[in-house]
Amino acid sequence: MKKILSLMGLFFVMTGMAQTPDQIVNQYINALGGSEKLSSVKSIQKKDTMVANGMEFPMDTYQDKTGKIYSTMKMGDQEIILLAFDGEKGFMFDNMTYSYKDISPDQAASFKNKAKNMFGYFYEYKKAGHQLKYTGQQTKDGKKMDVVEMHLKEPVEGGIQDLTAYFDADSHLLNLIEVEKNGAKVITRIKGYKTFEGIKFPAEVVTEMNGTPIMTLKTGDVKINAPAPPADKFVKPNN
Repeated sequence: MKKILSLMGLFFVMTGMAQTPDQIVNQYINALGGSEKLSSVKSIQKKDTMVANGMEFPMDTYQDKTGKIYSTMKMGDQEIILLAFDGEKGFMFDNMTYSYKDISPDQAASFKNKAKNMFGYFYEYKKAGHQLKYTGQQTKDGKKMDVVEMHLKEPVEGGIQDLTAYFDADSHLLNLIEVEKNGAKVITRIKGYKTFEGIKFPAEVVTEMNGTPIMTLKTGDVKINAPAPPADKFVKPNN
């Protein structure tokens, strides 16, 4: 009987220690700045630098909860509008034709969701209809990580609907995301965080494909609740 009671006690201790997806996500949101702080954010304007093929390209991106996105990139002395979306319609740069094209209705729905989702898929994931599963802890890049699998309600860019996320077990911050895209393994590594107006944002994000780094995005500055660009910015230029 003592042995049985001992085993039962061990069972309850172990199950009590088990993490749930909600606990992992709540710890992550608290580490970013807390749900109250994040919910007060209506818009974000970021100044980043994209590094690809040994070259650096300054970027400026605005997005808000109404669905607006306005993103530009400097290539030498020229500034290109990567995306201008007013929440319903817009245009984007086509690097194949080096001209601007209208956003399709399917793309519009995707961009609208992306604009509103300023803190990633894990923020308000239940409201979005995503499903999570906690799979335990692993050691990744020399750190103990809490591993969470996510199934998105609907596929996003490239048909991606499933991803695996790794949260630092000590800081509770998201460190790495893995997805399968067109038969390739794509890894997004978050290297450090910066705090702006009480909220943490990734300082450097490295995207790898099949183990090879292909792009790095470095955050320079973030403004919370910045005003939206004027309406004429969302009018497609003459190509």
